[in-house]
Parts: sequence; structure tokens; C-alpha cells
Amino acid sequence: MPMSRTPRQSETTPLINNEKRKKWPSLVTMAITVIIMLITADCLIRILSNPCNDPLDPDVRARIRKEWDLQLRQHDELARNHQEQGKTWKREKIAHIKHVEEWHQEHEAYQSEKKEREERWKREQMAHDKLVQEEQDRERKAYQSEKKEREERWKREQMAHDKLVQEEQEREREAYNLEKKERKETWKVEQSAHDELVEEWNREREAYISEKREREERWKREQRAHDELVREEWERERITHYREKMEREEREEDERRKLNMVWVGVKPHGCSTYATREYTARLANVPSHYNNRVEACKATPLVVHGQPYLPRTCQDNGRNGIIGTWNVNQSQPDCVTFWSDYKDKGCTSVGSRKRRIEHHLENLPLGGDWREFSATTPISFLDMQFPGAVEAFKSTWGVYGLWEIDDGEC
Repeated sequence: MPMSRTPRQSETTPLINNEKRKKWPSLVTMAITVIIMLITADCLIRILSNPCNDPLDPDVRARIRKEWDLQLRQHDELARNHQEQGKTWKREKIAHIKHVEEWHQEHEAYQSEKKEREERWKREQMAHDKLVQEEQDRERKAYQSEKKEREERWKREQMAHDKLVQEEQEREREAYNLEKKERKETWKVEQSAHDELVEEWNREREAYISEKREREERWKREQRAHDELVREEWERERITHYREKMEREEREEDERRKLNMVWVGVKPHGCSTYATREYTARLANVPSHYNNRVEACKATPLVVHGQPYLPRTCQDNGRNGIIGTWNVNQSQPDCVTFWSDYKDKGCTSVGSRKRRIEHHLENLPLGGDWREFSATTPISFLDMQFPGAVEAFKSTWGVYGLWEIDDGEC
């Protein structure tokens, strides 16, 4: 059926607009006018600049006529091109209008075919729905019938199964009761044998415990007698050894008094560690034939600042005498180092739960071993006592000690 709607702009608009086509002649005329004006201006310039361009000159007139003929031919060529272009645009417009009419006809045929197709589809859909409904009804009836038969068959099978299960349970119950009775009689016999075995085991255990107790008491008596003998033997040996030692020391002391052994040439040396200075001295009045020279050295004290000290080492140098060495750790103020300049260096690392503390070591003796003094100089901070630095290092500004303490904030 024909359509009454207005065609779209893109379908009715011609390929070449009529307004644009009407503007072309005026544009061509304007272009020709401009060209003529340019030619005229050029001629005037030539005439004014060259006396040979006199328009009255036959040669000049012939040249001008040739130029005009050339320009007229170019103008005619442009006009012919414009006419041919106009004819081409007209043919294209006619073809476009024809295409639009064909498109409208095809669109109307498509709408008609679409409507027929939709009506045919509706009829087929209704027929299909009817067939599906009938098929579903048949399947539902067949399913209900089959379900009913299956339920009846299941009931019969269930009843038969329950009967078989009940009979099997009765047989198992009778067999279990019989087995239980036999097991009970067997258990009584085994219990009686077990009781007899337990009584026999108890008698053996009591006999073993009695024998073990007697053996332990006998071993204790023997051990006490042996310990008493050993203790008496040790006591006799200790008394004998002590008596011999005292007699030897008394003899050596008498010999030292007779020989008047004393320390001479006492020399204080550098500080060896915290509050400790090393001393050396030579033991005088020791005969060369004396057999206990080293023992005499170790037994002879040296008095330093009113306190007696036994030598730490004794070195027998023969004719050069015996040299003793002492480490005196009292009344040595020049050897007393101390820590100062407390610095909190922060946490060692995130999550380490350790904080690093730094101190500066003061009063380090000249030539003293800074590592030894760092490790032996005590310090107290944050209610904690330390015998020395955990780590130490030396820089241009002195010796520094490091401590790592527990800190839950790190």
C-alpha cells in the first residue's frame, strides 16, 4: 500500500543544489571580468613602461588581437566545460530521483511482505502452541499413570523387604543370644583361670619385693661400711698431706727467713685493664743452688699501697734472678676509665625490639688497649648494670661503646 509519510531530506535532496547551479554563471562572469581587468591593467603597464607598446602601432595591435583571441578561446573552453558539467549534474539528478522512487517501491513491497510474514508466523505459533499443549497433556497423563504404578510397586517391594528384614533380625537375635550365652560361660572359665593367675602373680610379686627389700638393706649396709672405710682413708690421707704441707711450708719459711728473700726493683708499668696496673719485681737473696726458687717466688708477697699481693706469674731467669709479675686492681686512679655522653641511637631495625645506646670512653691511659678497657669498664644506666661495652669502636674523636637493650617499642 502507498505510504503517506514525507520522504526524508537525504532521499529528496538532489545531488547538485539548484541554488549552487544558479550561482555558477555569475561566478564565471565575475571571473571573466577580473581576468579582463587584469589584462587591461597589464597592457596599461606595458604601454606606460615601454614606448614600443603603443596601441596605434600595427604590431602592437596585432599582438593584442592575438592575446584577445587566446583569452576568448580560453573563455569559450570554460563556458563549454561549465555547460557539460551542468548537463552531467542534470543527468545525475534524474538518476537520483529514479533511485529514490525505486527505493520507495521496494520499501512498500518490503512492508507488505513483512506484514504477511508476521501474520503467517502468528498462525504457525498458535498451531505450534496448540500442539505443544496437547503433547504436554498426554505426557502429564502418562507420567501420573506411571507414577501411580511405581508407587504401588514400591509399596509391595517395601512390604516384602520389611518382612525379609524382620525375619533376618529374628535369626540374628537368636544367634546373638546363643553366642552371648556361650561367651558368658567361656568368660566365667577364663575369669576363674585369670583370678588364679593373678593370685599366683601376687604371691610371686610379694616374694620379689621381700627379696628386693632384703637385698637393698644388705647393699645399704655394705655401702655405709665402704663409705666409712673410704672416709677414714681420705681423712688419714688429708691429715698426712696437710701435716706434710705445713712442715714443708715451715721449712721453706725458715729457709726464706734465714736467706732474707725480699722483692727489689719494684716497677709499675702501664694499665693492663680497668683500674688495674701491672707491676714487676726481682726476688733478691735467692741462692743459685736453692731448689725451690719458683715456689719461693709464688709464696713471697709484695706490698703495694699497704696491701700484700702474691705474684701472678714467676719467671726463673737463672743468674739474672727470678722476676715476679702482679696485676694490682686497687688504688690505681690513673687506670680508672669511665663512660660519659649518653646517646640514644634509636632502634636497630623495625621489629627488632632492640634499642642501641652509645657512650664515650673517658680517661683512657696513654698506650692502653682500648678494646680491653671498653670490655672491662662497668656502667649503669636505665636501672641496668653492665660489666663493659657489648661492642666498641675507635674514631677520630675517641673510643665509643655500644649496648643493645630490649625495647618493646622497636
